[in-house]
Amino acid sequence: MTREEMAGLLTALKLAVPRWAPPEINHELAGIYLGALKNFDGITIAKAISRAMQNLTEWPPPAKIKRMCLGTDQDDTEIGSEVAARIEGAISSCGHPNWERAKEKIGPVGVKVVEMCGGWHEICNITYDQLPSARKNWRDLSTQLSRKLYNDNRIDPPSLPQSSHMQKALRIAQGLDK
Repeated sequence: MTREEMAGLLTALKLAVPRWAPPEINHELAGIYLGALKNFDGITIAKAISRAMQNLTEWPPPAKIKRMCLGTDQDDTEIGSEVAARIEGAISSCGHPNWERAKEKIGPVGVKVVEMCGGWHEICNITYDQLPSARKNWRDLSTQLSRKLYNDNRIDPPSLPQSSHMQKALRIAQGLDK
């Protein structure tokens, strides 16, 4: 993507989301956004900016557009809170013997948190009195993992799980299942 193309996208974004927008869209500003988004192709960037136009109420910094390119509108703290809630929910809905089912519910960041906390067996053995501090620990670990994945410029996002129906459909579409 060229600076001119980025400047055009930012100009359109300014019209759609004027609150806190910069007074002028120039080549230097386009260069800043291009630098932050250097790991993404033009189509991904254009889609993220389009989503920003539809969903945001104030001007997004480059980091917000980068997150949108990665496929999430959530920041690290929001991801941490959601992963912690998913772990807690998986304890009651999946229970001790269903680690495979729990993995689907908590997603890759949640799986890493569970591993860091001693495994599913340890997570399921916490008492009711330990739950508030465990929940805070899960939230903090998830937040840190999300931030690390984001700051390491990894293209794979700190994603939450997809539904098993979606995974099945993708496998069928790829010709892996019937």
